[in-house]
Amino acid sequence: MLETTLPTRKITASAVKVTGTVPNDQKFESKLEEDFLVLLRFDPDVLEFTTQTETVSWVANDGSRHTYTPDVLIKYRPESKRKTALVEIKPDLGPDASYQWKPPRSEDPHLNQLKWEAATRYAQKRGWVFYVQYEKDIRTPYLQNARFLLRHLERGEPSKYDARLLEELQQQGAMTLKAWCESIAAPTSERAHIYPACYRLIALRSVKTDIQTSLITFSTLISPQET
Repeated sequence: MLETTLPTRKITASAVKVTGTVPNDQKFESKLEEDFLVLLRFDPDVLEFTTQTETVSWVANDGSRHTYTPDVLIKYRPESKRKTALVEIKPDLGPDASYQWKPPRSEDPHLNQLKWEAATRYAQKRGWVFYVQYEKDIRTPYLQNARFLLRHLERGEPSKYDARLLEELQQQGAMTLKAWCESIAAPTSERAHIYPACYRLIALRSVKTDIQTSLITFSTLISPQET
């Protein structure tokens, strides 16, 4: 079960930013944060995640003390051997950014560095890691695939076609998504149910395919998992 710890910094409705709640009641305050939470929901290694629950103290060059709340705390399943991660989510800025803020958005790199160094120390003391996740590493084909496949993963149920689809893939080897769907020779009228079964098996990682760098299409190559 995903944790539902309350955030230490209250996220309120905003007229200038997208805010909302994901299915496990965790809050987000930008579309980019919501995109990142989609990736966490789709990641089978993630045990739970909470938004804005850790507050870090940091000191400016003039000696003044401040606090900073990173965006997400991620805990992973023990078998993944991944450390708990404290994450700050940042949009891309500058002329090459996919979205140009109006008025232009600016940040103080020096202050960010002080905050992030404090967050790194905070995480290390707890055996965690801290990192900054930028927009360019979030908004990729993998995000689009994850958003699509999550519908079949979170709302779908085991299908009567699952065993036949997996058996056919083991026997015939790699094939396109279209060929895989049609390989069990079901009537055309049933394909509306077979494709969701295929998508759910992909989402469960029951088969192998490239969802990291390429969008899923009928031509996507599907391979059996090694046994």
